[in-house]
Amino acid sequence: MIKNKHYPRAVIGVLFSLVLVWLIVFDFSYERLTNSIGYAFCHQNPARSPFIGAFQFSLCFRCVGLFSGLLFGIIWQLPTRFSSKVFSKKRLCFIAICLLFYIGDSLNASFIPGLLGLSPLYPDHEMIRFSSGYLMGMSVSMLILPLFNHLFYIEVVDKSSSMRIIIRIAGILFTGILIVITLISGNEILNHALNLLTVLSAGMFPTLLYTILILAIGNHANQFETLVQGKNIWLTGLTLSFIQIGLIISLRFAVTKSWGWPF
Repeated sequence: MIKNKHYPRAVIGVLFSLVLVWLIVFDFSYERLTNSIGYAFCHQNPARSPFIGAFQFSLCFRCVGLFSGLLFGIIWQLPTRFSSKVFSKKRLCFIAICLLFYIGDSLNASFIPGLLGLSPLYPDHEMIRFSSGYLMGMSVSMLILPLFNHLFYIEVVDKSSSMRIIIRIAGILFTGILIVITLISGNEILNHALNLLTVLSAGMFPTLLYTILILAIGNHANQFETLVQGKNIWLTGLTLSFIQIGLIISLRFAVTKSWGWPF
């Protein structure tokens, strides 16, 4: 699969067919196409989702935070993509704190008042939900991208430093503040761009996971110097991601008979 010259053409043909079916089912509407991807990842509850005028985001506040944090967390790590550090005590502690905040805020917003009938521990707010998602996405990116680099590339050189780590985290947090300002501003162009970016990030995430899985279990690790050389691997991951999203959409619709909320 790695060296087969005809494999990329076959995969691209499969992807083209899947996209064509997608377009036929959901038409060429930007709203329906983006919402179909959001439908595979998010409950899409209008009461918990951002709006651009009458247009509802494809993802709720928490999922917007999660996938934008994942996307910009990866972008800010690209200058040190060859860092060999995958696991460290500081990184794992940070991820654990973000995970606890994410789970705790989810329980506070939904489980405690909705299922237990108790008052929440603190007032639920859309920006707190966004923040819990953003920090969770950021922490996941700090684990998953170094893991991908460690498995994908031949040469793994530690280029990390305390200053670079500080700049990276500060950049990610600053980007999060800009996203909050964008959501509050109500600017249609910026918010539509944000909606599209988070939807693309949601589709990218399983692609990255499948690529890592193929590298880990298929004896293909540490064989590439560039992304282009390993295109057969991540194209396969992209195809599996498309299939997964399609199966989730089909299953959810079969169960709910509804495109969107209620679940």
